Amino acid sequence: MLNRIHRFLPALILLCGILAYVSSFGGAFIFDDMSHIARSRKIANLSAYVMGSSRPLTALTFHLNYLVSGREPVDYHAVNILIHLGAALLLYGIVWRTLLAGGIAERWGDGRRCAVAFLSALLWVVHPLQTGGVTYIVQRAESLMGFLYLLTLYAVVRSAAPGRRGAWVFTAVAACSLGMAAKPIMVTCPLMVLLYDRTFLTSSFREAIRSRKVLYSGLAASWVVLLVLVLTPNESSGSAGFSVATVSPLRYLATQPGVVCHYMKLILWPRHLALDYAWPPALAVEDVIGPAVLVVCLIVIAVRGTWRRSWAGFCLLWFFAVLAPSSSFVPVLDYAFEHRVYLPLAGPAILFAGVFVHVVEVLARRSRSRVLVVSMASVILSAVVLALMHRTIKRNGDYASLIQITRSNAQVRPHNFRARVMVIDVLLEDLGFEAAEQEARQLILDIKRAKSEGGRLYATSASDPDFFLPHATMRVAQALLFMGRHAESIPMFEEALRLDPDLGAGHHDLAVALAAMGRYEDALREVNRSIEIDPDFSASLMLSGLLAVRRGDYREARIVIERSVTLDERSTIGRLELAWLLATAPDPGARDGSRAVELALDVCSRTGEQSPRALDVLAAAYAESARFEMAEATALRALEMVQSGGDDQAPDGAARLSTIVSDAESIAQRRQCYANGLPWRQRGKGYSRGERGAPSLSQEREPVK
Repeated sequence: MLNRIHRFLPALILLCGILAYVSSFGGAFIFDDMSHIARSRKIANLSAYVMGSSRPLTALTFHLNYLVSGREPVDYHAVNILIHLGAALLLYGIVWRTLLAGGIAERWGDGRRCAVAFLSALLWVVHPLQTGGVTYIVQRAESLMGFLYLLTLYAVVRSAAPGRRGAWVFTAVAACSLGMAAKPIMVTCPLMVLLYDRTFLTSSFREAIRSRKVLYSGLAASWVVLLVLVLTPNESSGSAGFSVATVSPLRYLATQPGVVCHYMKLILWPRHLALDYAWPPALAVEDVIGPAVLVVCLIVIAVRGTWRRSWAGFCLLWFFAVLAPSSSFVPVLDYAFEHRVYLPLAGPAILFAGVFVHVVEVLARRSRSRVLVVSMASVILSAVVLALMHRTIKRNGDYASLIQITRSNAQVRPHNFRARVMVIDVLLEDLGFEAAEQEARQLILDIKRAKSEGGRLYATSASDPDFFLPHATMRVAQALLFMGRHAESIPMFEEALRLDPDLGAGHHDLAVALAAMGRYEDALREVNRSIEIDPDFSASLMLSGLLAVRRGDYREARIVIERSVTLDERSTIGRLELAWLLATAPDPGARDGSRAVELALDVCSRTGEQSPRALDVLAAAYAESARFEMAEATALRALEMVQSGGDDQAPDGAARLSTIVSDAESIAQRRQCYANGLPWRQRGKGYSRGERGAPSLSQEREPVK
């Protein structure tokens, strides 16, 4: 009977895990997902993406995801969930086999072992704290490392039993080495394996090492992998380790007791979860003493219990030891992140399961009705698991869109100005300009209030009033710019740049506003400053090219716009502008009809041939290639689409200045030009007649809607 139940329980763990995380399939790319996956140009290049990372194995999995499904978040979520479910099964296997070993097996019956193993893995797999390592796609590094950490330990447990010991030793060493390449937090794995061995499998450290020389030699060798990765410059060099200039080891150590206490509170009561805490550093003695006393006492209890081979002591020590690399004295740029608790949570989960089952057994022995006690315990346990699953599902809903997760974060941590700026950025991206302006103006007021108050809440970079005041001011200006209120936006941009002259995006957007007001020389000055700050800022390069068209320097415009398109392959408006220039520039040295057709066809494909602007450009490209019948037919399609009320917005929906005017009158005149066997040519301002006297249209450029 027990064997049948034991075989059924892993399936139940998987089912609960799937039910808890099926809602995560609706999650979007958020925060660091954007730079690492959604907007990464390197992800398609195996060597550039993987070899330059401190987590090459994790990067490799993202690269494989990209090869299979491109940038569809559903598939990335699927892999994360599979990793999480696999880790839960490993945890179940570790607990089950550990409770079969040594003195524990003598004290624990089969039913108790089965219940503890099942409950441990179940609580761990559905706990809402795990969403940080599962639903947040880029934190696959944490869950993959956790999976390999547990696989290493599981293989060690299996290697201690009769059977294919050599294969399990190899598996343990391989998993540990791969884990080092998944995330450096794996550093504690060899030590925890040794501690586990001494606690549950052998009588001393010496005996453990002597009897498993090959195993521990291999595990120790895995540190070489980590050492190479740490010493090689990578994306984490400035955000973790002793090279972090803004966080001292002593300050980080003083702050972590409070952070760890917060983690423990969330384990017991997982409400008000936040992706980005902007945790303030401990600045006063009273910030340190209370949390430090509690943490030290618990560590002493854990060490003492583990030394006496107590399973409860080991579980408690597991929490602190696995958490130590990110919550000790080694500085990390941010003091607190929930995903760091992903693997450490296994210790408290097992501890709770063991205590719960023990209490139920004691009450059952003392009660007249064992069935009643077990039934009540099952109801309580079911309520706890269902409550955790409900909270996990609800938390996954926060990941459904960037605006939801940023708003959730800002509500939980209102002093986190970084999170609030993200809310504004998402509103701007979603064309919620009025709401963005209101949010940004309120943020300015809160930042100014924070400057007057000071205090520890604003002593971290994510809540630094001096840093975020120019950013908030710039967001107000951007909202005004995108609403077409150019004159109002200019002084706001100038104020933001007075506060921080190195805001490249601020110089760029100020140039857009100035150009919209006809102040082209001033716009050129600002856009050049933006390019000076960031030579690879594709939007500024594009604007520089459009200004070059305005002054009639078409060859320079082609060079600059080509570079912009190369840097941002996703920009359809950039490809359209380049195609238009190649098709209509008066300077023969700037024209290339075949390249213009290629670019315009690509944009038409991307827009489903539903953009009259793209069709208009394609017609001009056909005409430049002397394919006048196709040009006339394509222009007719664009004209009919405009006349029927078709969408004439720029494909990217970006607020930029365009050289392309695709209203009905303009398209009709160009169509007549193509019917006469003539290509279309533009002048510095607006558009002019064809080379052989086609009708002319003098019209200023209009902002892209």
